[in-house]
Amino acid sequence: MKKMNIITPSKSIRLEYIDVCKAIGIILVVLTHTYDIPYNLYISVFSFHMPFFFILSGFVYNKEKNDKLRLGTFIYKKFRQYMIPYFIFGFSHLIIIILWFFLSNQVVDFSFVFESIKGILLCTDGMPQSCSPLWFLMCLFISSLLFYLIMKINIQYQCIIMFCIVLSHFTMVTWFRNYLPFVYTFPTFLIALFFLWIGYRFRCLFERYSTCFHGKLLMSVSMCIIMINITIVLLTNNKINMRSDTYGFYFVFIVTSIMISLGLICLISNLTILSNRFFKWLGQNTIYVFGFNYLCLNFATEIYYYIPVVKNYPIHWLVSFLTTFSLCLLCIFLCNAIKKLWRLLKCFCALLPLF
Repeated sequence: MKKMNIITPSKSIRLEYIDVCKAIGIILVVLTHTYDIPYNLYISVFSFHMPFFFILSGFVYNKEKNDKLRLGTFIYKKFRQYMIPYFIFGFSHLIIIILWFFLSNQVVDFSFVFESIKGILLCTDGMPQSCSPLWFLMCLFISSLLFYLIMKINIQYQCIIMFCIVLSHFTMVTWFRNYLPFVYTFPTFLIALFFLWIGYRFRCLFERYSTCFHGKLLMSVSMCIIMINITIVLLTNNKINMRSDTYGFYFVFIVTSIMISLGLICLISNLTILSNRFFKWLGQNTIYVFGFNYLCLNFATEIYYYIPVVKNYPIHWLVSFLTTFSLCLLCIFLCNAIKKLWRLLKCFCALLPLF
């Protein structure tokens, strides 16, 4: 079976199958945020979907390119990539909520506005519920900076550091969680850092040995690994929520989330049927889904309960998912259109002095 193009870690060509992985991952994110999805489906997907994104981020880390950047340059690059969208999405949600107060003739609760601003700035539970998925951007920003520093250390010491990080995170969330501030996604960014490292190390092995296996054999093994680990999650009833640092059986979570994520990468890299324009496009625009997922979910629910006759019946989780996902796609189109208009406006302003 023909593979999608696989390249060495030092090159900066975009990996098609990673875009497809991101697309599958973001569909699973929208699914898990849907109301009343079947319990077994919920805990199965929640057991790995966020580690999957961190592992993918580590998988595409370009060490050769980033090692040439100074720390300040790297911070600026990642701030533009993650934190500017974080603040744009966060304060956009707050503005929409305030506008809704005015349009529905409700009194604006300024204590709520203050707590929301504080929640956005510190990335705590005080932020509006509709923008809570944005914790991922803050967490990825901080863990990426730490990862940049760790990648400058010898590989033997990296292993020791990662072991200490996992042990420290386990200790904090198990025995000291009542004393932790939970600001700026601490201590979640510690386990996110570990997943980044796993993703990068796996990339090195994957590109060295993946060609040694026949495509169908690799797919079969990957499917078995995924199914075995999902079965373990279901049998242990392991409830996971990285946002609130809830991990159930901690080391079961570590093992199963890694194995399912790596299995998915191997499987998707060989599924050429997924290598189409839609999945690549969606994988390149996942950040907008993180930004507007909950807003689309709430809007989809409001639309449903305004439909005559239908509103008398509870919304089915599948209808909620499909409607929310469709609205997320619409948001991507609108955001990309706004970006194009902004670029045209900048070009026009740059040309004005010539006239």
